[in-house]
Amino acid sequence: MKIKLFVFLLLLPAFYVKAQHNLSVGIDVNNQVTGLSPIYGAKSRNILIHGFGIGVLKSFKADKIQLKSGLSYQFTTLEFENIPHGILQNGAVNMVGTMDQEVKQNFISLPITINYTVLQLNKSAFQVFGGTQFLYRYRNKYEQTSTYNGETEGVTQPNDIHPLMDVGLSFYFKPQDRIQLFVKPKYSYLFKELPFSKDKNVLGVNLELYYNIR
Repeated sequence: MKIKLFVFLLLLPAFYVKAQHNLSVGIDVNNQVTGLSPIYGAKSRNILIHGFGIGVLKSFKADKIQLKSGLSYQFTTLEFENIPHGILQNGAVNMVGTMDQEVKQNFISLPITINYTVLQLNKSAFQVFGGTQFLYRYRNKYEQTSTYNGETEGVTQPNDIHPLMDVGLSFYFKPQDRIQLFVKPKYSYLFKELPFSKDKNVLGVNLELYYNIR
């Protein structure tokens, strides 16, 4: 293992010199599916998460290998309906109805991704990729409305960090010299569960549009 790391560090400067450098800004829209925590009801089910983001990426490409890193902001939202709602009475939880809940999450993301081009055409390509992300989750707000009393309550969650691993496929299209469009089905493994999730596995699809500054 130490020998492989040593060889990698030796080859890294050569890759940097040979690589084509690009700086780009872009937006993305994403949909993700993960398991819903059992605390949200007796039935175990999946939940769909909608999100969008903006970011800046720096890429280094040499032959079929491309290294990407940067910084982005991500916002996601999801809604739960008919969650069993209980109140504490005489030391016991008494189920009094249901409640609806909306979760809004803000993330600052630091992605590091390696892409390998399997098939290159004139203005399009098919790639496989893998990498990691460090998500800083902040200003996370839960708004819940109870059918018991009709009241809406806002709950703010503490800030935290969620590292994850990504693997997937990337379908790339270049309509113009500076514009790039990506469709990315992917699998993510979270090393730390999100509050509403029952597991650490997430399936998702990203649609990304980037503009090369230089």
